[in-house]
Amino acid sequence: MNAELNEGATDGKYKKIIVDRGGIGVTTSATTRARLDLSDVWYGRHEDEVKIRPDGQPVHTPNYVQTPPSQAGF
Repeated sequence: MNAELNEGATDGKYKKIIVDRGGIGVTTSATTRARLDLSDVWYGRHEDEVKIRPDGQPVHTPNYVQTPPSQAGF
């Protein structure tokens, strides 16, 4: 239950990657090709492994998806 609490406490503050969602909005290979020229900083798909809850506690969320690091340079 604590893992789910951490997931909810970080909703809306962090981008979270959902895989194999299905239905409308599924990223197809055509969508991926269309986004190749977009800036990785602004349009990249990145999720932080460690997230900070509103009380300042660093937590790991149960549905974390490993993604390549951002190319933001910071």
